[in-house]
Amino acid sequence: MNPFAIIIVALVPCGVAAATMFVCRRLGLVPHTAWVTSVGAALVIGQMALTAPAGATSAIGRLFQPHEAIDWLPWLVLLAVGISIVSEYVPHLTGWRPIALVLIFSAAATARLLAGSVHVTSRFSSLEKFGVLVLWSSVFTLLWRLFDAGRASGQPLLRGGLLIITTLGLAAAVALPSTFVYGGIYLVIAGTIAGALLGCIAMRSAADFLSALDPSGAAAPLATILGGILLLCRYYGGLSLLDTLLAAVALAAAVGPMPKSWPTPPLARAALRTASCLIPLAIAVALAIAAATADPYAG
Repeated sequence: MNPFAIIIVALVPCGVAAATMFVCRRLGLVPHTAWVTSVGAALVIGQMALTAPAGATSAIGRLFQPHEAIDWLPWLVLLAVGISIVSEYVPHLTGWRPIALVLIFSAAATARLLAGSVHVTSRFSSLEKFGVLVLWSSVFTLLWRLFDAGRASGQPLLRGGLLIITTLGLAAAVALPSTFVYGGIYLVIAGTIAGALLGCIAMRSAADFLSALDPSGAAAPLATILGGILLLCRYYGGLSLLDTLLAAVALAAAVGPMPKSWPTPPLARAALRTASCLIPLAIAVALAIAAATADPYAG
């Protein structure tokens, strides 16, 4: 894919997220709902834009008649958005109920994405299949909970910026051993987060401006798309187990919770988060480059 097309892949979701966020904030929606709505819409439209070079009809057809595992990601994102909004506004959905919904969703999403994997369906025993299902269901749930808990750590702009950098780095890391489609999803995610932040900044006069910058508001769709693409890269794209683990650590460190009491200086806490995110990311990218260099036919 040429550089112009790569830029378009990131700009389309960026524009959608920025416009949707701005409209949601102008309508007076709370930051959580604005983030979930704007990120969910941008991720779905962004993935359609990713397949648009094959034709608009093909992009729409893949959305409404999904065949490959990656085609199910937009629907899983929309389902996660629905669960998040319901959990926010239904008064009786408290205590263990939201967690139960997340667990059920995580198991269903994992099963759906793994259904077409030859490694899992044909080469694994029943016990191994169950183990993989439990493992990746836990990954989805853990990412969701960590992203949601990250808001307590503050540093919304730093966390949002690190998430953009991490997704851009992973775009290169996963595109090297597999195909551009998987790397393109990470470009869509980076553009989406950047657009949502721009939409928030455009409403900087709002009373809740600082809290509105927090990407944890979109924990549901972000955890779904990031967990989903990690799973796809692992079982369909040839991403190594070590690279998968490093990517998960980098994502969790970018947005998840960090100690608020240590280190005491805010700048030191920011440095700790940045190092915890960028070091595993750099290792993952370096390993991917080394693997691609050793195997010129990769991707």
